[in-house]
Amino acid sequence: MALTLSKTGSAPEIQAYELHPGVTTFGRAEGNTYVINDGSVSGSHCQVTVDGETVIFQDLGSTNGSQIDGASVTTDAVYIIPGVTKVLLGKVQVNLVLPNHRQVAVPVTYAAPSSAIPLEATPCKRHKTTLASYYCSKCAKLYCHLCTDKRRIGTEAVRYCRVCATRCQEVESAKASRAENLSTSRQIASAMQYPLKSDGIMLLVLGSIFFSIMGMAGNAQLGMAGVLLSKMRFLLLFVGGYFAAYLQKIIHSTMDGMDNLPDWPEFSDWQQDIVHPFKLMVFTSILIFLPAFVVLILVAFEILSPMFLGVAAILALLSSMFYPMALLSVAVEDSLAGLNPGRLISSVLATMKSYLLILGAFYLIGGVGFGLKQLLDMVCPVYISIPLISLLGFYFVLVQIRLLGIFYRKNEFKLNWF
Repeated sequence: MALTLSKTGSAPEIQAYELHPGVTTFGRAEGNTYVINDGSVSGSHCQVTVDGETVIFQDLGSTNGSQIDGASVTTDAVYIIPGVTKVLLGKVQVNLVLPNHRQVAVPVTYAAPSSAIPLEATPCKRHKTTLASYYCSKCAKLYCHLCTDKRRIGTEAVRYCRVCATRCQEVESAKASRAENLSTSRQIASAMQYPLKSDGIMLLVLGSIFFSIMGMAGNAQLGMAGVLLSKMRFLLLFVGGYFAAYLQKIIHSTMDGMDNLPDWPEFSDWQQDIVHPFKLMVFTSILIFLPAFVVLILVAFEILSPMFLGVAAILALLSSMFYPMALLSVAVEDSLAGLNPGRLISSVLATMKSYLLILGAFYLIGGVGFGLKQLLDMVCPVYISIPLISLLGFYFVLVQIRLLGIFYRKNEFKLNWF
């Protein structure tokens, strides 16, 4: 789709240009796609990117700045602009107009025009229901956390595009949305409602079916059906990996300010999209409780005396305290490096009051789920109790994971992980 660009400024004539898909640069210097001979325009002033239905504007550090519909823009910030937009480059007005005058996108930064509509309208290029947080200037595309890799340059943590390995730029709205201040009670209420939003009901049904099959596999009360289901465990392990990837996506989409459930994980890269998140979840759970298990094993084999059972209990209590923070840290880091003890301890200390409230809510939710499971096991036949337990269990897992994501969004600057 082509755009028409008309220029008005010191020259009386109006010149029209065609902006085709891709990057178009503007400036006074030779070598730009379009050269604007006006003293107020910098040598490399700005660039406009057309990506399908999206029009992206970026000031390249110009001397006299740029304005979008009368509002000054931040140097090097990324803006998604409407298809009918007045842009001022220095003292030169540039009108971006779609041939059919149809608005195709919205501003993504809070410095953008006041006519902006909700941020959810700016999705990741690959994950359509996840808010984009980063912009790759080489690919000219907007991506979320899962589409970028984090690297450290000195003390700075930066994001790189997984497609072209170019350093990505954080979209301003992502910073602002994560600074949102939610009370703990609102965090919990929001998390409880989360699985019921949008297509959450369908997700709960599918998740409960999966966990029901897992629960029925090998159940003696189901006779031959239970035996047959037990043969499917390897397939179910794959599905388990898929759900692990989905839980990580929930944390990332919550970090990005999304209030609805994200889309399902993709299969474009089997190792990265499915196996990697599953390994992270499993190894996090094993490693965080490993010290307590080691002591218990040593006591069981009489290598240590029974008095060390108290030590095992203390280690288990400490592991339980740090477990939610460990899950969050590994999911955000997308690496087992998130289990760094120094990082976990400093994070808990930096957010102590807020974290203790979330910790209590996390285990209270888990305890309610466990209590309901015991009750249903006692009063319902197995073919009724297992599906109900699976439905409630999956619901509570989604609530717990959402709660961790909201906790990060509220305490991002205290945690200082990036």
